[in-house]
Amino acid sequence: MSMRTGYTVASTVLQGSNALLFSLIVSILMLADSASSQQRDTLAFTPDQYDPRNEALERLVLLEPSARQNDFVRTYSAFDAFILPVISERESEKERQYRSYRFFDSGPRLFWEYGFKEGGFALAPVLGVSNNFDRHGLQTFQRSNGLILWGKLGSDFTFYAKALDNLVSGKRLDRTRFLDPRRGIVLSNDRGGDGFDFDEAEVQLGYRWRSVNIYLEKMRNIWGYGSAGSVVLSDKAPSVPQVRLAVSLGSQMKLTFVHASLYSGLLDSSASYFDSYTGFFRKSNRAKYLTSHVLEYSPWPSLNLAFGESMVYSEHLKLEYLIPLMFYRSADHQADSPDNAQMFLGCRYSHDGLGSMYCTLFIDDLNIAKIFSNDNLNIIAGTIGIRLVNVATPFLDVVAEYTRLNPWVYTHSFGSTDYTSNGYPLGHWLGQNADLVMVSLQYRWSNEFTSTFSYEKYRKGELGSQIVHYATPWAMGFLQGNAYFHQAISFVSKYELLRNLFAVCSLTYSKSRGTPVVPVPEFSPFSANIAVNLNLFE
Repeated sequence: MSMRTGYTVASTVLQGSNALLFSLIVSILMLADSASSQQRDTLAFTPDQYDPRNEALERLVLLEPSARQNDFVRTYSAFDAFILPVISERESEKERQYRSYRFFDSGPRLFWEYGFKEGGFALAPVLGVSNNFDRHGLQTFQRSNGLILWGKLGSDFTFYAKALDNLVSGKRLDRTRFLDPRRGIVLSNDRGGDGFDFDEAEVQLGYRWRSVNIYLEKMRNIWGYGSAGSVVLSDKAPSVPQVRLAVSLGSQMKLTFVHASLYSGLLDSSASYFDSYTGFFRKSNRAKYLTSHVLEYSPWPSLNLAFGESMVYSEHLKLEYLIPLMFYRSADHQADSPDNAQMFLGCRYSHDGLGSMYCTLFIDDLNIAKIFSNDNLNIIAGTIGIRLVNVATPFLDVVAEYTRLNPWVYTHSFGSTDYTSNGYPLGHWLGQNADLVMVSLQYRWSNEFTSTFSYEKYRKGELGSQIVHYATPWAMGFLQGNAYFHQAISFVSKYELLRNLFAVCSLTYSKSRGTPVVPVPEFSPFSANIAVNLNLFE
């Protein structure tokens, strides 16, 4: 893969111990012997999930499902390849031209690169300005600036790093982004009425040995099928430091394992103290971790099945959760620990050149023996949807999707082990006790110009207290109590001025009813947004 066809990977080191390294080595040796060698890249994904190249490849999967069969995990690197025939019978001429434009066109690009015998790297600016305003003249301005670095050493080591500083100012400020599909943020400086600053950092180091890919990274994870959010792992919470292992077991099966350090936001009184010299208070938070693994299997190219489990635990690292082949629930029961276990599964069926149907189920708590009983918790969340491509004409795509999140999903009896990081759910951005209907139509007018029309409607119920959760959970039904209703219609047009330099214009009409269960800023029914972004994809 050339330097111009894909970003790759750079670094962060997950806090840990010698046990982490030991368990990884053992697991790698066990799995590598049974796996076949990985195919070489033809077209490569990039670590930035919303890079236009990734979107193009995800769409091509619907035309040629055999080119990439295991697609439940969408935490990407340049090692994630798309093997596409030079000429695909299912591609229209317009689609071939766009693929050539996106991956092979040598037009002007705003980055600097340096190559040497063993590899090379590139450095590019990340810039963005946007202005959101309504009919009353109230405005919100955002400025973003940073750098992105990517490169490779030889054919089996890649790196990627991104740093971004953001300033938001104006009359309608959202410091939390709750009930908002945009990525969650952590304030670095609150300017009061003048706005606030927040930073973003992503980094990834990747090494490939035969069919085994190993990553040390600080990234967001997207696991599960869904266009309007993922119920398993999503990019709502800020990026977390983690170690990730991806093993291809032949061409039809893939195992992915991740162990991440989360941010609990809970005070660890035993490690916090007042400095004896300055008198300042040094706060230390309770340690919190996520471990998860998923096995994907494609019995034939058009069908992908995924089954996995995860565990959120706290206080200290546990060796058993550092072993990718461990059954977490059994380990938790044997250790008699109060950790928070989940299970999940996914299914995607694609029809060559037509589109796909997909579903994802997240099981936080389910008692099979009482599945039809009133006192069964049934703490689950799920998404079902369909995506059609080339509807009536090339590059007209339609997506329809429904997501439901039952009460108490992502919660736990202990705050230090709930399914969150930085206060945001690790799964779907709506959180518990909610549902969402989404329909969108996207049309690509040319290589540079796209338009998207979308409709969303969500309902959000009360959160309820943990006392009800663990005493009489059946006393709180789905959307029971004072629910909040919100719906929005939006139209977005995007034009690529130069490679990865986009001008974006959007119009939105929205209305709501009820009282939000979490703080959200007041909004006008009609709003517009104008933005210009360079290497900034959202």
